[in-house]
Amino acid sequence: MFEKKSLESFFEKIGSIAQIPITLYLIGGGNMSLRNLKPTTKDVDVVLLDGKELLIFKEAVQKMGYSIDNDLFQEAVYQDAVIVFKDETGSRIDVFVKVICNQLQLSEGMIKRSTEHKTYGKIKVMLVSSEDIFLFKSITDRPQDIDDCFVFIDMGLDWNIIIKECISQHRKKVKWIFWLYEQICRIEEAKDITLPEKRDIFKVCKENWDKKPNDFMTEFDDELIKKHIPNSEQKEIIKANKK
Repeated sequence: MFEKKSLESFFEKIGSIAQIPITLYLIGGGNMSLRNLKPTTKDVDVVLLDGKELLIFKEAVQKMGYSIDNDLFQEAVYQDAVIVFKDETGSRIDVFVKVICNQLQLSEGMIKRSTEHKTYGKIKVMLVSSEDIFLFKSITDRPQDIDDCFVFIDMGLDWNIIIKECISQHRKKVKWIFWLYEQICRIEEAKDITLPEKRDIFKVCKENWDKKPNDFMTEFDDELIKKHIPNSEQKEIIKANKK
């Protein structure tokens, strides 16, 4: 587990070992811990921009006593990490190069919105914005990500940034807006709240309706579908979920 103090110590050590300057971007719990939004995190998600920086980071982390944990790649959540490091205490460093979990990428917009936390020797640590962390955490269905998302909602978010970034990362056959909408529904259910922005997000879903995933809203029962899906689309979703 990492807390803010141990994270600071970790980056100080890497910065003193690395031979060439590199910039890393924090996108998950590590980011939140450094911003005093989360007391501890079980892993640190690091995004690098190219393979050269990956080699430098890899060498520094291994000199600190971390080893590559190939066993973790058997777990689906880690299969798309470039490298997963683990030390004898169980602390983990998940490293990605540009693309995270074969889904969203660290875009130019995300890079511009990031803020510098601190430079430790040769290592510059950048913190991805609240809106972009929210988006990263919206394409998962882990309970802890729902809690983290709510922290950002409670702080206040620029939803235009979230929606525009989500749309900008759409692929020909993959429209992330549907994942975002599902997460909004989960958050509303888990926290017993109503998010007005959900209407705007569904509007984008409707514009991409022919590209909706086959499993869209399958985790929700009929009553919840009636609650979260507008009347004109309810029957279609309920019927599809019964197949």
